[in-house]
Amino acid sequence: RGAVSAMLTGLSYGANTVTAAAGELSPASVNVLGQWDLHLSGGLQLFTVPVVLPDPDPAKVLGLPADYLRVARYDAAAEDWEVYPGLAFGLEPGRGYFGRFPEPRVASLTDGQPLPEDQPVELAFSHRGWHLLGNPRLGVLPWKLGEIGVLQGGAETGRLAAYVSGPSSLSRPVEPYLWVYDETDPASPYRLVFDPDYLSHVPAALRARVVPSLLSGQGAWALINADGCGYRLPAAATRSTPGRSARLAGPPPAPRSSTGSAKPSPGTATTNRGGE
Repeated sequence: RGAVSAMLTGLSYGANTVTAAAGELSPASVNVLGQWDLHLSGGLQLFTVPVVLPDPDPAKVLGLPADYLRVARYDAAAEDWEVYPGLAFGLEPGRGYFGRFPEPRVASLTDGQPLPEDQPVELAFSHRGWHLLGNPRLGVLPWKLGEIGVLQGGAETGRLAAYVSGPSSLSRPVEPYLWVYDETDPASPYRLVFDPDYLSHVPAALRARVVPSLLSGQGAWALINADGCGYRLPAAATRSTPGRSARLAGPPPAPRSSTGSAKPSPGTATTNRGGE
């Protein structure tokens, strides 16, 4: 009788069966759980969970007592915040949440099911206005305008790249960028999520604040310009040719009721929308 130790990589989320063999010993199998880690910083954070959980209660997911936990989601129709635990709600993949945490910690998830990686993910919104969405993938989500579809009334009407400039940019169903919150820079926390292939269309004053992707576990503000619109995230990558111009609106402030002082938005920067 003996013991074997090994570092395992490439495990899928949830249950995995690992079979090991050494020398003349008979192969042996063991069940190993693949986990996903949500890294929480101390203080304010905009986050998401990319897993459909059997019990999505925030206190159970994050491993903190409900009485000491404040998590907020944004209601675009009411233009107001809904704050847990005052209002009970569950954490859902594709949706973003603001939370304030007393100290850094890691919430490790092994239950539930991630969304299928080989299928597109649709993030549709009933009402126009600012929405908090979340990266629905276990890993990094590159924000590629030529790969992300625009949803209108449940159908894809084109790619985000088509709405960056020209006549279609004058009536965008959704904006082609997101805003994320960088908790490591409280003095200027917002970063613009935008396709680096289109960087020349971002005002010079904002280019240093551009990031190309949504990170794992990261939430973001999205501006939806018409009811029943949203994004269709691809299952596989395709490339496109950059357009010409973009208009950028700064996100709303963080919630006062759940996180203390509201954070100022980065303002609004404008360039030509009609390709002039």
